[in-house]
Amino acid sequence: MDIETLQKRAQSLIKELVQFLKIDLPPDEELTFNSSNELFLTLGEQFVLVFYLDEEAEAIILSIPIAELPEEGAREDVMLELLQGNYVWNRTGGGILGVDKESGVVVLSSLLDLRLNTTVLSEATVAELINVADYWKKKMSAFGAVSLQSVAAYMQSRA
Repeated sequence: MDIETLQKRAQSLIKELVQFLKIDLPPDEELTFNSSNELFLTLGEQFVLVFYLDEEAEAIILSIPIAELPEEGAREDVMLELLQGNYVWNRTGGGILGVDKESGVVVLSSLLDLRLNTTVLSEATVAELINVADYWKKKMSAFGAVSLQSVAAYMQSRA
């Protein structure tokens, strides 16, 4: 698929996802990818959904930032929990847990194939990933990790 077709397909899926999740977008917010092929959605005050359009894979990489790793103390315990949860997708809902090397933020990610001709799978997958991210947010909070509450907080952590 060419980039224009990919973007239209991705935007269509994301619009359907916004309706499925009942996300209220501000009137001036458009569902368009920025120059880095990223699109950010805030899900209430709980989560930021980051959609990255991967042209080569003809897919969207969905990332849900969860929390910053604790600086010390429980850091090793958190990392062990994350690895155990990642093992054979035990507690990831099919996603992958990772740590952004620049910001130190734990992120749950998944690849959504744009070549598939269905949105049901994508909606169910994203809903499950949000539930999984919520689980990990609570789990990490118990270790003293700082949850990210907004797009601004996540963007600031990436700077």
